[in-house]
Amino acid sequence: MSRASRPWQSLAALTIALAISGCGGKPEADGTLVAIRQRLLVAEEPANPRTLSELMAQLAPASTGGDDQESPASTGDGVAGETPVADLPAAAPVAEVPAAAPVAEVPAAAAPLAAGDEVWVVGRIFAGDFEPWENGQASFLISELPEQGHGAEHDADNCPFCKRKAAQAPKAMVRFSDEAGSTLAIDARKLFDLKTQDVVVVRGTATMAELNTLIIDATSLHVRR
Repeated sequence: MSRASRPWQSLAALTIALAISGCGGKPEADGTLVAIRQRLLVAEEPANPRTLSELMAQLAPASTGGDDQESPASTGDGVAGETPVADLPAAAPVAEVPAAAPVAEVPAAAAPLAAGDEVWVVGRIFAGDFEPWENGQASFLISELPEQGHGAEHDADNCPFCKRKAAQAPKAMVRFSDEAGSTLAIDARKLFDLKTQDVVVVRGTATMAELNTLIIDATSLHVRR
């Protein structure tokens, strides 16, 4: 063999060595991703997950003031300037008014969530005109599920009415963290095989941040396929 062919032999050997060393590192990375996915993904959909609207109502329940205040008409013996009832002429008898039908009982609102309570929440990965993804991070935006369409062939994504409602629908940031509390540095699309418009059910603790932003620190995920 001539000396001229030896550099090509060396280059081929170096290429093979690099390929072997590179392949030696990739399975470890893939194995880590698979282990995280298996730990976080839930195969069976949980029953009765909350909507984002329900979750926000529990985090910021409406105040019920005014129930214990007396109305001005119920205080005192009369209103200034009115003629006493005893001085008014007798009026013709009025037919009795039938009693009003009993009002149906309204279900009590769910109790407010305590700090650290975990809940299941359903939503779809959608952010209107914006991207719901954070590149290289295990986090994404979800929106409240749209209502049923106007018909079997209805396309909610191209309906102006539905698009307007979707833009105003409650949204939340979902994020998965590592043991140190930092968001996992793995793109959620790769980690969970997700895409925009996927419906997901997320388990985690929810908090209201600034500007009425809902954040869910997630610990489990089910993808509705």
